[in-house]
Amino acid sequence: MKTIVIWDQCGQEPIKFFILKGDKTHLDGIYINNAEQDPELQEELTDMVFDESGNTIMKMYKKFPMQTVRRPDTKVITCGFLP
Repeated sequence: MKTIVIWDQCGQEPIKFFILKGDKTHLDGIYINNAEQDPELQEELTDMVFDESGNTIMKMYKKFPMQTVRRPDTKVITCGFLP
């Protein structure tokens, strides 16, 4: 199973996409820097997306990865970063 993430930075950058192994639907709608959301979920998302220096460690795609989403066990979620 894989999870496709629609990565939203609230208009600061174009929407991007990346793929995670496993079911990560519990992170759907989580935005890093959102004071109203669970900090543990934000930290989990941060650890998956960024290294200790703040660099993106996920391979980001500019186009939606259609081949992956065609698999019947693929999930799709939206997450992001609030500036």
